[in-house]
Amino acid sequence: MLFAVITGFGAAAAILWELGEYYAFIRGGDELATAYTDTLGDEVLGLTGGALAALTVAVVARRRNARGVE
Repeated sequence: MLFAVITGFGAAAAILWELGEYYAFIRGGDELATAYTDTLGDEVLGLTGGALAALTVAVVARRRNARGVE
């Protein structure tokens, strides 16, 4: 459950960042032609980073539980 929540947060943060970037830089600008590919790449990286962060938290939490550390 924790893994899904953290990964989802990372994906949502990446989407919100891209929306802000679109309104701040891309809309009506010179980068409109390449924006789609850039956005897809950025969102994949955001999702991957969220999943790696979730995996790290899950491993640390499991190790702490195994040791009995609260």
